[in-house]
Amino acid sequence: MPGLSVAIVAGGRSSRMGRDKSFVLLHGKPMIEHVVACVSVLPVESILLIANRPDDYAYLRLPTYPDVFPGKGALGGIFSAVHHSPCEYTLVVGCDMPYLSDALLRYMASLLDERAGPYDVIVPVHDGHPQVYTPSTARPASHPSRLIWRPAASK
Repeated sequence: MPGLSVAIVAGGRSSRMGRDKSFVLLHGKPMIEHVVACVSVLPVESILLIANRPDDYAYLRLPTYPDVFPGKGALGGIFSAVHHSPCEYTLVVGCDMPYLSDALLRYMASLLDERAGPYDVIVPVHDGHPQVYTPSTARPASHPSRLIWRPAASK
């Protein structure tokens, strides 16, 4: 499998919720800790965090990087994840996706080895609908989005 890292994006403004979604408790622990636990079992070269307040996340002991272009929303976070990733491929997940499926993430990562690939972007489809998270169309946590992104000839 080509080099793969996971980036957890935690840089939102919390404008709808009014507080940082990363630290909302679910079953007694912050949502971001559920995400870290899920991606920690994946066979990846590195796990990194994209967040503009690194001190808030220091206890997670993950390499943390700020947005390259602050204030640009989810797409800016994805760009920052790919920019800071040490690997050719980056699987990007949100900090507020506590029900991630490690089986689905493993399957998506396995697609990097397919003869038809390598793919530039892999997006799951559920009932014929791409599961892409955007600030204007948030998906329920039971259908989170995941991207594996390989920047075109930039690395």
